[in-house]
Amino acid sequence: MRKRTLPPTIAPESWEVQREKKVKEFLDGADWTYVVRQWRGHLERFNVQLDPLFRTVTVIDPGCGDDREPALSWWPVDAIDKMRERINRHFVSWPGTNGPLHYYDQISKGEYVTLKHLWRLRDDPEGVAAVLIAGSFFPRMDASRSYYSDDFWPPRYCARELREMAYTCWREKSEVWGWHFACTQVLADKSDDWYFKIDSLHALVRYLAEEHASLLLTHVPVVIEYASRREPELISVAAK
Repeated sequence: MRKRTLPPTIAPESWEVQREKKVKEFLDGADWTYVVRQWRGHLERFNVQLDPLFRTVTVIDPGCGDDREPALSWWPVDAIDKMRERINRHFVSWPGTNGPLHYYDQISKGEYVTLKHLWRLRDDPEGVAAVLIAGSFFPRMDASRSYYSDDFWPPRYCARELREMAYTCWREKSEVWGWHFACTQVLADKSDDWYFKIDSLHALVRYLAEEHASLLLTHVPVVIEYASRREPELISVAAK
């Protein structure tokens, strides 16, 4: 009588192999070029234009020199004229001072650093996409008080793949992260993450693109340029 033989035992896959398979499934063959193309397509559905990214606002400061550096800020879209008038009136009384450049008196350090990144890459749509995507990930994954929605978002090691694509595209070689770890807010607007579940790269790119569309439709990056003389086209603005 032949002795029964048991089927060979198959060793369970290691966690590294399992994770690698999940990451591969999550990416589904997509690369950074695909991500940027999809991201821009979603922004175009909301009629968000990246060229020009910054709105130029010229203000009259009789006390400034011709070499005064432009200033950067986030302004609400519906408050641009109000902010320009407010700054012009300020410089009538206090020329040469800093002036009320920001809508809420001041902006966070993280938001200002984001503006500097965007200003440097303003003519590079791929770089702009990278900064905004990395900026969306930072308070969720990298800040000292970050909060990641594990119940609604993909596994962290999957989302990290998209974050690394973005960082690789634009981060300076000397930088570990794009922002200091103590920063908590680096974009002027952020979505809530617990309304629906995101389980693929395609869904995550769309979610972030819609977050950025909401940001750029409600807030505009502005570059404030200073003029020391009352050029004819600026007189009416300063006189309001």
